Amino acid sequence: MALVLAASVFFIVRDSGRQAGPGMVLVYHGSQLLKEVPLEKDDVFPVLEGRMHIQVSHGKVRVLDSDCLQHICTHTGWIQRAGQSIVCVPNRVLIEIRSKSPQLIDAVAF
Repeated sequence: MALVLAASVFFIVRDSGRQAGPGMVLVYHGSQLLKEVPLEKDDVFPVLEGRMHIQVSHGKVRVLDSDCLQHICTHTGWIQRAGQSIVCVPNRVLIEIRSKSPQLIDAVAF
């Protein structure tokens, strides 16, 4: 029993830091794709004629600033894993990270 437990902990720790491949940041306004940026490319770019600014840095992405009232999208902070997203409902903007290759992890719990 201890051997099985040790082996499972070993594989979880070994695979937890492994990225499934370089990701892409996709920015949508409604159903329209506005921008597609590689996650490994550091960049700050405006969206919606400068009403929002999105920052990609060191393999992570966040909403730097937004003109929405409650700023929930800016308070979300950095995201970095494929499948994570940031949503700004008032501006109808969705920012998501997609992996270029299939994911090794099918769920993440916080």
